[in-house]
Amino acid sequence: MTPNQEAVFVRFYKRDVWNVQNGARMKVTVKFYATLRDLTGKKVPIEVDLEEGATISKLLNVLYLDLAIKEAMVEDSQKVKPNITILRNGREIKFLDGTETVLSSGDEVSIFPLVAGG
Repeated sequence: MTPNQEAVFVRFYKRDVWNVQNGARMKVTVKFYATLRDLTGKKVPIEVDLEEGATISKLLNVLYLDLAIKEAMVEDSQKVKPNITILRNGREIKFLDGTETVLSSGDEVSIFPLVAGG
């Protein structure tokens, strides 16, 4: 990663919560694309620290701590907006286990809005 692409670390919970659990940790890289990148202000990849075996759902809960991300991605029913596509390592999560897709250390999660054109 170049100096211009330094990752921003997002903590899942306070460190003392994890000390109680003594769980293994992993890091996942999240990239936002197109208008989501502008709406969220996340123009560089974000490196997120999660508990080993965390799911996309758990990752989203971490990302939603940033209100700009939550407003850009979540509709009133608290579900991900239907025009948002999420990929894990290049594969759309709806073809895996949806938001219950388990993440591994080093995974890359890409999040982008569907784009229409003609």
